Amino acid sequence: MTDLKKLKYAQSYMLSLANGADPVSAQPLPQDTCLGKIHLSRCFSFIADILKELLENDGQVQLPERHPFIWSDDLKSHFIITAPPVQIMEFLKPLNDHLTKRYMEKVPPTVITEWLVEQGYLSTITTSNLRRSKRPTPDGNHLDITTEQRNGLRGPYTAILYSASAQRFIVEHFKDIAKRWKNGNKQSVSSE
Repeated sequence: MTDLKKLKYAQSYMLSLANGADPVSAQPLPQDTCLGKIHLSRCFSFIADILKELLENDGQVQLPERHPFIWSDDLKSHFIITAPPVQIMEFLKPLNDHLTKRYMEKVPPTVITEWLVEQGYLSTITTSNLRRSKRPTPDGNHLDITTEQRNGLRGPYTAILYSASAQRFIVEHFKDIAKRWKNGNKQSVSSE
């Protein structure tokens, strides 16, 4: 049996299950089993739709190509400045969510933290367990970049938090941060 035939069988099985029928006997499924639950029925229908798309594309998955990051001033609107201080990943999330929807390369947090190190707002230290970590310098503290002890899956750690003023500072300098990142990656950065 070819792979496309297997996909066709799988799709018909999922459609049968989505419609509340046994895919082999075509008999109605008992409503008191987990297969009769509406959530599973919707899941089976969703999978059947995906399999249908695969069959229409001769079994090939069509993923859009991810484009390199290109800075434009309209990206500033995708930063959300928050009053409570946040970690850099949380700060970047709205921008990266937008970039993902546009099939663009996401901005790694290290792009910002390395730039802050170069500018003297963060420093790299070696912790007692011999791991490299970032900490705010006095200039970083002046920007209101702070630390907080937290507990994670691997135990306690020091989180770096960025206040609203520090977040605004990053947004104001993001074009420079992006240029430094892309020049380091030997790629073009902006649509000037």
